[in-house]
Amino acid sequence: MKRPRLLLDVDGVLADFLAPSLSILARLSGRTYVYDDFKTWDIFDTVPREFEKPFFDAVNQPGWCRSLPVYEGAVAGVRPLIEVTDLYVVTSPMNHVPTWMFEREGWLQEHFGVHHKRVVHTSAKFLCLGDVLVDDRPANIEAWEAEHPGGLGLLWDQPYNRGSKAGLRVFDWSHVRFVVDNLNDLAGLRSGQLTW
Repeated sequence: MKRPRLLLDVDGVLADFLAPSLSILARLSGRTYVYDDFKTWDIFDTVPREFEKPFFDAVNQPGWCRSLPVYEGAVAGVRPLIEVTDLYVVTSPMNHVPTWMFEREGWLQEHFGVHHKRVVHTSAKFLCLGDVLVDDRPANIEAWEAEHPGGLGLLWDQPYNRGSKAGLRVFDWSHVRFVVDNLNDLAGLRSGQLTW
């Protein structure tokens, strides 16, 4: 029997991009931001755009990507999925950071045992074929599901995406495992009747 192909995003799903970003934003703006301040995926919908360039200058430093914290529970949640799925990581690169892709692949190998041949660097995630996509950005879920109507997009719950109806919202790795184990009942999964 063919194993389902599971596509995983990194930032906002596996890696906490926001926590170290908040420290940089506090230093630049003099204001303390918290997770719940952000109501959209783009942090500069909340933070004044005047801080965008200095922020990206700060994250463009070698080593920043490699130092991102792993979300609690992510390693324990993903490792069993590697055993039952054909898992690929699909991550948007920061092309203006020369070491980003190399650091990202090293980070994934170190924390999750994901080999670089299973990492796809693209912002066009809708081009990647799979049965399930797990992502925190609603626009990625919407575009991917439109391109792959036979697949299921899982929106990883974050404060900044709670206003979205994209995909099926998941709150932890047991939900992802449940979906993977029940893909033969795609209509039931899509019905929205699931209560976590």
